[in-house]
Amino acid sequence: MPPADVQALLYKIYTANFRVGDLTGSLGIDQWKLPDQDRAALAQKAETLHTAAGGVEKARNDFNNHPEDSGLAEATTSAIQSLLPKIDEFAAALANTPGASNAKDYQQAAADLRALDQKLEPYAAYLEAKNQPPPAPSGVTVETEVIKPSAAQAPITVAAPEKSPLNNDQLKTLLYKAYVPAFRLKDLLSQEHPDTWKIPAAERTLYNDSAQALQKRLADLASWRDQLEAHPESLDAAFETYAALGKVSEPAGIVGHMVSQYGDAKNGSEYVEKARQVEEFRDQIEPYVGYLLRRHDEAIGTVERNFDRCETELTSVMRSTTMAAEPMKNVLPVFKGRGRSVTRGSAAHKSASHPSKSVKPASSKPAPGSSPGR
Repeated sequence: MPPADVQALLYKIYTANFRVGDLTGSLGIDQWKLPDQDRAALAQKAETLHTAAGGVEKARNDFNNHPEDSGLAEATTSAIQSLLPKIDEFAAALANTPGASNAKDYQQAAADLRALDQKLEPYAAYLEAKNQPPPAPSGVTVETEVIKPSAAQAPITVAAPEKSPLNNDQLKTLLYKAYVPAFRLKDLLSQEHPDTWKIPAAERTLYNDSAQALQKRLADLASWRDQLEAHPESLDAAFETYAALGKVSEPAGIVGHMVSQYGDAKNGSEYVEKARQVEEFRDQIEPYVGYLLRRHDEAIGTVERNFDRCETELTSVMRSTTMAAEPMKNVLPVFKGRGRSVTRGSAAHKSASHPSKSVKPASSKPAPGSSPGR
């Protein structure tokens, strides 16, 4: 396996292992309604799982820095194989708890790590066979020199992942609460009959445009809300839901004002009240959106730091193979065939040397009508 493929495989292991630590840090076990004994046991298992995931990351990072070291390859595979049963045990322990829906995510992460470890094992076996000393001749004892690896740089890990302000159940509850006033606004719109109002044409057009805008924005809110509920870790769905919650107030206020003026004043005030409730949920979901943004930036920053460190180490390794510049002797160039300037004197001399081309003298015969004595 080429070194580039090994590093790509190790990065996939990093991603799957980071997923395990991220899931564990965002569960919020201390907020679950469980007996104290069960909560303590589950928290202890979560801590054990988090420690094992940290061990995998340390071994993986050391091996990534020294991809030819068979000992580090063996340590990485052993750490992964030690982590896998702990993931399965913790996923099973989540049954009958508020975090039971997360068990499938742990099972998926374990399956990914198991598949990646199976790809890494042949390379580890190849390194072990490669580093074995050649067989010594009979009767001759060969002493093996033990070379200790150089100190590796500090691994890039997330020691303590930020805790999510909302777990999945709390997020679903919040989204449902936001759905109730939004559904009421949609219901109110379906009950209006503006064609019976005595209203100027311009204001009727304004109402129709505002009602259509409100209806479309409510549909967008429902769509993004469903996507966020299905994928609570989607940054795109969380941000779009956050934005959609703030877009309902403006058209709802216009519709409510015109309904109060030309229709039922009670319904008109209800438009304003329900729109205000929808916008309040925007403030409640804002911390969760900020948490997803920070986690996304942290993941991107980790990748960028890894690339920067790889580039620095590669430059350091390649520096010894770079050829020094050869000095060149500074010489004055010799110009050949310099042109000579041509002067008028030289041109006159050239004309004099060719009499056949000289100018004939003027005739002494006087012009007609002229006086000879003059």
